[in-house]
Amino acid sequence: MKIKKYRSTIWDYREELDGLGWVTFKANTRIHNLRLRLCTDGELIIEYPSRVGYKHARMFVLENKDWFIKRNRALRKRFDSEIHIQRFKMSPKSDQAKKIIMERVAQLACSNGFFIKRVSVRNQKSRWGSCSSKNNINLNINLIQLPDHLMDYVIFHELVHTHVRNHGPNFWKELNKYVNEGKKIDTELRRYRLVD
Repeated sequence: MKIKKYRSTIWDYREELDGLGWVTFKANTRIHNLRLRLCTDGELIIEYPSRVGYKHARMFVLENKDWFIKRNRALRKRFDSEIHIQRFKMSPKSDQAKKIIMERVAQLACSNGFFIKRVSVRNQKSRWGSCSSKNNINLNINLIQLPDHLMDYVIFHELVHTHVRNHGPNFWKELNKYVNEGKKIDTELRRYRLVD
């Protein structure tokens, strides 16, 4: 068995566990339960509460090994079905991407009677978009890398939130006025994952 310190901190350990492959144990002061996360390189990260300690976290994983192996397989299956998009590196090219997104928002909003106060385009890590209570819309610059129909879907999704704040039946009914089969497109969008 291989065990070593990881990233020069006494809190993080990395080892190879039978059935799980390489696993990094990472302490986290902000959580209360163990969490599993799969990295883009296929390595499994198990975050554990700092107060619990590495030895107890490792013992818990070994005692519940079958469950962790099953969960790891499920994570990998989902991971393999995802489409990974490399996040933008900020450059003059990103300014052009912002402009294209902003122009598309203005076009869709004006032609469909939406009123928005402000649009911000940022290089976000995970969220494709959001809408504030003041009708300010935030969009991810990486939308530019999605197929056109998915970028438009995200924009319409946030525009509809200026009228309907939640994701209840009324929201989907309203969204379907602008896109065909909103929930189906939403499922398609979830396959796309941003990576650094």
